[in-house]
Amino acid sequence: MALPTIILNNQTASDIDLVQLAVTVPASGSVTVSDFNFTDEILNDEELQVHIDADEISVTYDGDPLTVEQTKAKILPQQALDILHNLLAIVDPVATDDEDAGYSIGSFWVNGITRRSFQCVNASGAAAIWRSSAGNSPTLAWGNRTVSGTTTTRYLDPWGDFGDVATTDGITNARIVATRNGTIRNLYVRHGNPDGNGNDIVYTVRVNGAPTSLTVTMASTDSQASNTTDSVAVLEGQNIDIEVTKAASVGNAPDAVTAQALFT
Repeated sequence: MALPTIILNNQTASDIDLVQLAVTVPASGSVTVSDFNFTDEILNDEELQVHIDADEISVTYDGDPLTVEQTKAKILPQQALDILHNLLAIVDPVATDDEDAGYSIGSFWVNGITRRSFQCVNASGAAAIWRSSAGNSPTLAWGNRTVSGTTTTRYLDPWGDFGDVATTDGITNARIVATRNGTIRNLYVRHGNPDGNGNDIVYTVRVNGAPTSLTVTMASTDSQASNTTDSVAVLEGQNIDIEVTKAASVGNAPDAVTAQALFT
């Protein structure tokens, strides 16, 4: 892989000697640094970092002038304290929470509302990738032997009741109670034995009895479908269930219906 072109720009009226790099940046001038094998050999230099922090030297990286934050984002930190973290966020990180915003590989992000944490694994501009701790998050599950073929609205039983049809009681039905603040995402629904005429069945996550945007629509003849795009914020103490609706009869209903969602 080709090494980048790194130019050091002197913002002062005096020469700046960088002893460790064996480079002198002329007063109000620039110098191109070429004798290195890795970018960090240059940007990790402590003497250079002091001048960057003091706005005495700026860096041009492959033709792009960098801010102080952008420069630090390209440094391989020698200590955890050198990395920019966001431990007081109220939203999840997005692709633009990147090197241009000062983040780097290893940065941590904590959403204090959902108590969900992330770590940056790629800080590329406008394409940052943050991995969540969802791997340790519980899975919520519902299921019934059948959801019936009629248009009557039904509600799946939490943790599954495979000896019975889903209830029509959406008021006093069994529900899962959130034991902490969190987010429900990645809803998967499966028909163990697809059947019927192929009309749609809609599975909707409800919070405290109110329908949310986290839904899965699938034909009665489909075996599995999912929604990994939408998510729903839930507060501690709120209850969660899944409503099942059909605009038209599906005839013979699919059997062994299960639904799972991730609670992060």
